[in-house]
Amino acid sequence: PVTGIGTVYSFTVIHPAPKTGLPPYALGYVDFDGPLRIFGRLQGKVHPAIGDRYAPQADDTYGYVFQAIED
Repeated sequence: PVTGIGTVYSFTVIHPAPKTGLPPYALGYVDFDGPLRIFGRLQGKVHPAIGDRYAPQADDTYGYVFQAIED
């Protein structure tokens, strides 16, 4: 399991086709101590930024998702 707070290394925003009905969502790489870099879904911010802080959460569907930490 991954613990601690990570920082966004890089990200992209996915815009699914309109007929899917899905809203846009962010995917990104998050760096943790170790060194460890994990790719996953970024949640909690409409527009993430490089350097934002995120906490890992295990997810049955996606493996890991990352929740934004508000300062």
